[in-house]
Amino acid sequence: MNICAKALVLLAFCGSATAGDLVLKLGTTGNYRYHRIPVTGSVTVSPATGDITVDPVADVGTFSDGWCPAGTGGGGSAPTFSMPLTASTNALPVGGGSVTLSWTVSGATGCTASSSGVSGWNGNAVTSPTVVSLTASGNYSFGVSCSNNDGSTSGGTVTVNVATQTTTECTNRPAPVGLTQQGSMVNYNLGGTLNQQNSEFPLNSSINLSGYVPLMGTSFNQPGQVARLFLDTGKYAAMSFTTSGANAPVGATGGVSWAAASTAVFSAQLSPCPGDFDWVTDANCKASGVETGGITWKIGTKPASNPGWYCYLDPNKTYYLSVVAADHQTWTTTTCASSYCTWLVSIGAL
Repeated sequence: MNICAKALVLLAFCGSATAGDLVLKLGTTGNYRYHRIPVTGSVTVSPATGDITVDPVADVGTFSDGWCPAGTGGGGSAPTFSMPLTASTNALPVGGGSVTLSWTVSGATGCTASSSGVSGWNGNAVTSPTVVSLTASGNYSFGVSCSNNDGSTSGGTVTVNVATQTTTECTNRPAPVGLTQQGSMVNYNLGGTLNQQNSEFPLNSSINLSGYVPLMGTSFNQPGQVARLFLDTGKYAAMSFTTSGANAPVGATGGVSWAAASTAVFSAQLSPCPGDFDWVTDANCKASGVETGGITWKIGTKPASNPGWYCYLDPNKTYYLSVVAADHQTWTTTTCASSYCTWLVSIGAL
């Protein structure tokens, strides 16, 4: 220890040090900090050398004492998981269902979910257990980390798969050649209020488009849901939903409507096959080459007479709302003026 450091130590030692602590005042004038080291025994200063002996030193420090190694806060430890993040199931059938995410951790002051594009698990604070509802086909990844003043610990990740409806009809109804499906979108910040439609997702996060919660999935038959779709140039989105469950009983009616939020025209279809732009024959199930439009739907069998203007959907089946920024049958000729177009879409009766 050099002379200057000894002088600082002795100065602090003779001051208002708390009993049982060795206090070091280190730094330069106007830029110094007190470092407090707990002492459980005695402190002696050698008259011959000026060396300071502390015997013994406590095993741990106190929060923000500056003595503990960087990143370990108050001398304690980061949270410890006795059970990592687990899912009640890792596989759901077509149409999905509920999944319970749980973990056991000690020493945590809070836990944060990784962003997954699923409502209720979007980078926000979470507690164990948390129940999420998944309806759209695809793989969903969930992660959690817990923290305290001493650091953060990952509880791991789990993946849940919602089965894809396999049917030969979709083999014969492929997406147009030259179009690729957009699996996720960036929740762009358009300057505050313009992005309120996606406020349940963090700005600039990635959102899964296979089941666009809350627009589709669990909220399909719930009016008043509005979302902003960021559709990349030259791609189509196919947002999955299911007509199974109490939210969509036989005879239920409603609709999907949209407006272009950027200079572009859009084509949209309701079909059991993703990207099905060429094969939908029912005019009530599609709308092409429009900036604003909509499709009304009804769950049940289409009657032979007086079917109305409904696109009839079978009960207990997975469907897709597919959309592309293009006109009728010119699917690869984009109407976007930039790298992506924005599309405002809502669910409700028309």
